[in-house]
Amino acid sequence: MRVRVDGRILEGRGIDVPGVTPEALVQAVQECSGISQELPETDGPARSREDHDPETAPLSSRHTDRPSPSGGVVSVEAPPPRAGHEPLMRVPLNCSLRRGLAAAGRSCGTQTSLDRDIARVEQSLERLDPPNVDLETARRQLATTGDREEQLRERVASLRGKLHARRKLDADTETLKTELTETAAKLSEAETERIAAEQALQRERDRARDARDIRDNRLELQDELANRRRSARAILAKQMYPAFVAALQRVPGEASPGHDPVGFDGDPIAADLATIRIAQLAAPTVLALEEARFADAAIAAEQLDARVLRVPPHCEDEVRGIDSGNPDSATRSNDNHSGPSSWFEWDWWCGVVSAADWMCHLSIISESSPLASVLNCLSAFASEQWVCEWPWQRPVPCGGCHRWASQDG
Repeated sequence: MRVRVDGRILEGRGIDVPGVTPEALVQAVQECSGISQELPETDGPARSREDHDPETAPLSSRHTDRPSPSGGVVSVEAPPPRAGHEPLMRVPLNCSLRRGLAAAGRSCGTQTSLDRDIARVEQSLERLDPPNVDLETARRQLATTGDREEQLRERVASLRGKLHARRKLDADTETLKTELTETAAKLSEAETERIAAEQALQRERDRARDARDIRDNRLELQDELANRRRSARAILAKQMYPAFVAALQRVPGEASPGHDPVGFDGDPIAADLATIRIAQLAAPTVLALEEARFADAAIAAEQLDARVLRVPPHCEDEVRGIDSGNPDSATRSNDNHSGPSSWFEWDWWCGVVSAADWMCHLSIISESSPLASVLNCLSAFASEQWVCEWPWQRPVPCGGCHRWASQDG
């Protein structure tokens, strides 16, 4: 397996891919091509080298390029996904334990007694193709031809009336006869078009009725197919569960497997990893875990017995633009302590402590007086809250702050 990220080529069975979103890796895996034969795939840790010359790079000419957050491309060369791989494309899995175990069983070529029924229903669904129906166009066509026929019929009646009147007056009727003949011919054509529009509308109504019947039949078959697939997943999950229970002992995480998928109780990530281990996947799986379960991708690939593309934990913050080494790039939730922000505050607190010590030493105030108690409390607050948390900012020991300096010896 090979991955190219921004000109770098990473090779191995398990590859750490920092700085790339899990979504980009999943997209690249879904469209990955076969492995080119120019460089054999290694089973050890991922090797990296720079791709300075794209024309001579040992990547297949059919590799898939996906945009990466840094502006380059992400390419994956590995065997293409096979049956059952889609639900297991990324960990954590986005499906139930039963569905994951069923996908693992499909990847292993496991079959059930319902597979033939499922294939039959799928073929029936493919044959049921409801026809396209356009009742609105047929209705508009009928309305248009009907209006035209009505207008021509009124025109013919009007011309006949005028012709009859002219005959009574012994006037010239040749022009009216010609116009009447032409209009009558147009009326005959309009009647033919109206009858054809009525027949077309009736055909569309029949097609709409057939389409409704086909859609109802499709809904019934889809329900039947969903039920049979659900039953097949239950059978596959039951068949794969003993291997799943054994695989739980080989992956990090604690869980109580119980007797079936319903009785599983424990770490869901451990269940996902065990599911990947018992599956026989040709294409890689993307590990995008919030906490480190493996030291690196090579160890993950060895323990899961699968090709692995691992997004190291805490690398997603870098993808989102948060630099873990820069405290100003994100809000620090652990900055709950308070402390002096400058040397001026240290000087002020040293003055408080010095005043407390010298006033008591010169007997200006009594050590048992309320003012001395207040000053001593302020002195203790300063030494306990700040001195131990900010040792690099301690002032040089002096007569007024000798008690702070003595705390560190």
